[in-house]
Amino acid sequence: NQIQQETGFAVGNMPFRYLGVPLASKKLTVSQCQALIEKMLARLKHWSTRLLSYVGRVQLLKSVIFSIANYWMQIFPSPKKVISHINSICSSFMWTGKESLTRKAPVAWDHICNPLSAGGLNMISLLEWNKATIGKLLWNVCEKKDRLWINWIHAYYIKKSYPTTFCPGIQCSWILKAMFKHRDDLLQSDAWKGFQNTGKYVTRKIYHMLRGDKPKVTWRKIFYGNLVRLRAKFVLWMTWLDKLPTKDRLHRFGVVTDSKCVFCGLIETCDHLFFECATTKKVWADILRWISIMRIPGG
Repeated sequence: NQIQQETGFAVGNMPFRYLGVPLASKKLTVSQCQALIEKMLARLKHWSTRLLSYVGRVQLLKSVIFSIANYWMQIFPSPKKVISHINSICSSFMWTGKESLTRKAPVAWDHICNPLSAGGLNMISLLEWNKATIGKLLWNVCEKKDRLWINWIHAYYIKKSYPTTFCPGIQCSWILKAMFKHRDDLLQSDAWKGFQNTGKYVTRKIYHMLRGDKPKVTWRKIFYGNLVRLRAKFVLWMTWLDKLPTKDRLHRFGVVTDSKCVFCGLIETCDHLFFECATTKKVWADILRWISIMRIPGG
């Protein structure tokens, strides 16, 4: 108590960081991960992000934001509450351009994390990715005994046992328990057996195994090798999912008072907006004639 009063920290706590991450003898708390969240928010709050389109926000989340979270996740198992909070922030930023949490999400974040073949945007799901990165630590314990920290784990915890049969006890650290939590599922997977043949752990293969097989959509091929502008491709993706904010959808949710097309007065659906409206048909006909394609768009 006297030490805590003089320093502000309890005995056993480590009030410092190493290479930007907190050192903790116990399981990370949400408050300890607040620095990670604040670092991500600092990138999202920059004035230039306000000018990004949907596609620009997706690219920012895939590159900068994921790299920040991935640095922590290669070292620690992140609390599920923290991962859920990060997902909410990313989802809000993608759809609104703001970091403040909102429920305005036309497409669920888990679906956005699906591959393109399954109708997603191939965003990384941090929950499964964190499990895959912790699996790499288990791989090192099982296969790479030439490192100091691995030798220490074998000498102090595993001792005369084997990593494949070792059961962490109460005295084991929280990180060691997390490493062995999904051991049986990993060892029995085809991906792990393949790693043993090649001698190399591939995090992305374990990640795809944890995500599981997703049903492929029939319209996936239209996105492969498509040289259209990314912004137009994003609109096409929203259209295929029937999530484009056309007037019929907005009227159904009470956002607008009527669902009539501004050109012809009929109900504005996706098919009507792009193909069935007389004005749209004329635009399509003029463009196709201009690029010398004799075809009538069907829908």
